[in-house]
Amino acid sequence: MWRILLRELNSTIVGGVRIDFGVRVRLERKRIGLTIEDLAKRSGVSTAALSKIERGERTPTLQNALKIAEGFGITLSDLLVNEKIPSVIIIRKDQGQNLMDPESGISRESLFPSFHGNEFVRYKIEPGKETGKFKPHPPGTREVFIVITGSLVIEAGAQRIELSAGDIANISGDQTHTISNFGDTTCTFVLAILPQ
Repeated sequence: MWRILLRELNSTIVGGVRIDFGVRVRLERKRIGLTIEDLAKRSGVSTAALSKIERGERTPTLQNALKIAEGFGITLSDLLVNEKIPSVIIIRKDQGQNLMDPESGISRESLFPSFHGNEFVRYKIEPGKETGKFKPHPPGTREVFIVITGSLVIEAGAQRIELSAGDIANISGDQTHTISNFGDTTCTFVLAILPQ
């Protein structure tokens, strides 16, 4: 299936052909008729960084990869996999699209291709690590966190939500938020991002 590690030059296999993340960015940018400068303005990622990412000379952080996708007006899952959704999808253990942030070591595995804006993602966060601030999703978006192992803290707006293995939280995704692991063990959780 698809496997992507940002720290390994962001390559994915689509139809038996290895495609770099930077190539996906360039293809999408050209498909919708944007210049690098246009994408930089829309995403908040500098033109120099975008140019290096497209040439495969720079590995983006998870935050920058998300910003680039937002600059296109699509989800990161949509940017990584641009294929039609079959009637049945089975993703075997560790066969989703796995992005490893080179700075934080946080793993983000897209469990399915995004459809109708819905995303299903499995995160692994080591003890003492955090995601950094996520920008708000469009109004009405809900985020459902299902903690599989360990514990995590979600800081969303003025709220601090502490969750442990087996806990589920459904929060408003249309606010700035941060996800952290202040526990002693790796935290694994599934996040469903559900636009209105």
